[in-house]
Amino acid sequence: MNLRDVQFCARYPFSPGSRQLLSSQAVDAVPPELMDRAQETAIRWMTSHSFSDEWQRLKDAENESTLMAEVAAYPLAKLMSASTDVPAVKKDFGKGASARTLFFLRRDPDAIARLAGELFEAKKDGLYRLGVYDYLMNIPFGAEFKLVNTELDDGFVHIDDEVMSRVIAEYVYRSIDGMHVDKKSLPRSLLQRADELKRHVAAREEKEIEAGPIDYSAFPPCMRRIYQELRSGAPVAHNSRFVFVTFMANIKVPKKEMVAAFYKTPNFNETKTRYHVEHALGEQGGIKYSCPACAKVESYGLCFKYNTCIKRHPVSNYSFNRGKKR
Repeated sequence: MNLRDVQFCARYPFSPGSRQLLSSQAVDAVPPELMDRAQETAIRWMTSHSFSDEWQRLKDAENESTLMAEVAAYPLAKLMSASTDVPAVKKDFGKGASARTLFFLRRDPDAIARLAGELFEAKKDGLYRLGVYDYLMNIPFGAEFKLVNTELDDGFVHIDDEVMSRVIAEYVYRSIDGMHVDKKSLPRSLLQRADELKRHVAAREEKEIEAGPIDYSAFPPCMRRIYQELRSGAPVAHNSRFVFVTFMANIKVPKKEMVAAFYKTPNFNETKTRYHVEHALGEQGGIKYSCPACAKVESYGLCFKYNTCIKRHPVSNYSFNRGKKR
């Protein structure tokens, strides 16, 4: 590979070329400094609100050893996030990697075409021609991206640069979120850093909880996480919204505050949000929904427990945490 290829792999370390590049490097053991770099990468991607500095750093970087370290840090960071046994850590890393990818692609149109071809064998002729299966497996969040709203022809969708960038970014997220590892096969040094990563995220969660009309500090970790995502304006999946609404209904949060929790979500519609809140409360349809127990929350991939979770139900943990303060 020439320097331009290595630069590309450093910017897009999930690409097939990156795997090929790493497989060509004979390594007996991962040096501690590379483990440190991978941990720093995971934390930076999970917490960054902008990737401008990273883009500038990598855009014209020419030191091949530095670029190679950037490529090699990515799979190690993936392994760390998947080894924490906390699904939300893996999701956070996936969201960060996805956001970074989208940020880079919006500044690098040539990379969109290259990755579209390498990942999906999609070609561009004015618009990209992408197979329906690949599109549905990596469909971006939002009603405008539903299949019914796309141009469909003979098993292919026709999408522009922006939508293809979002498809690639979603591919990155799903490749991380769907990752499973056998911890017995991983080195102790990686597992130690995975534990450090988990503690870092837990400490950040504690710090980010703000005082307010609801006792957020008593929320179990899963509900804190969903609330923080809602507050940040990030897209929040239906399961997360349902679990959170039923939780708030069960701890008797006022309806007005329940609706307000969703103000920053994309495409917020107060009328629709109020209807769903009232539906959970039993005011629409006559059935009041109970908040799912911890086992069900975990099956949704929303569990974020530490040793703070004493009970087996989010509402019970909330009551327990409030009781400790009295």
